[in-house]
Amino acid sequence: MGVLALGLPLGLIATSANAATLRHAPGTRAASVRTADPAAACSGPSCWGQDPSAWATNCVGYALSFKQLSITAFGNLLATGDNVYSYGCNANWTQGTLTPYAISQGYTLSVQTQTADSQNPQYGECTSFPGGDLEYLYSNVKALLPCVDAPPGYDGATGWPAYTDMVDGTNTTLSVMKVYDPQGHLVAFDAEGQ
Repeated sequence: MGVLALGLPLGLIATSANAATLRHAPGTRAASVRTADPAAACSGPSCWGQDPSAWATNCVGYALSFKQLSITAFGNLLATGDNVYSYGCNANWTQGTLTPYAISQGYTLSVQTQTADSQNPQYGECTSFPGGDLEYLYSNVKALLPCVDAPPGYDGATGWPAYTDMVDGTNTTLSVMKVYDPQGHLVAFDAEGQ
């Protein structure tokens, strides 16, 4: 699939006028998240851990979706999402939305974004929602997906899409979406690289 220019339907592709409608669940932001200076834009490494909706004018307005994600299980589409890249900020994030069917079944969603730190290549960066932000030493990681996960996931209580904080967009990124059943068990996941 080629590069797809995005418009407002993806939720985070926004202007400052509608930035208030962008959603993270309240009280789930990591302590390491920095506050955005609306007069300046982050770029690459300085975007790590930043909330993309806080940079709606500088980062989100220039976003492209490099890969689309979808999760189907038991013959039903459960979730769709995107690995989003901002040329304006050289940053990536993952966003996802449960389908009406998945919501009616009580399913929840988590989204993750992973990449290598461009300034310290021995470190990886991971942002997860729900969950938080994590920087890790590659030699300490034995699993493919080292992100902090927080089952049972997000249920859409404050709106869609669910999205991660940004990571440095210099290197290839990996976006992961997971769907959980009402008991918090993993139903299915999708992972797409940039």
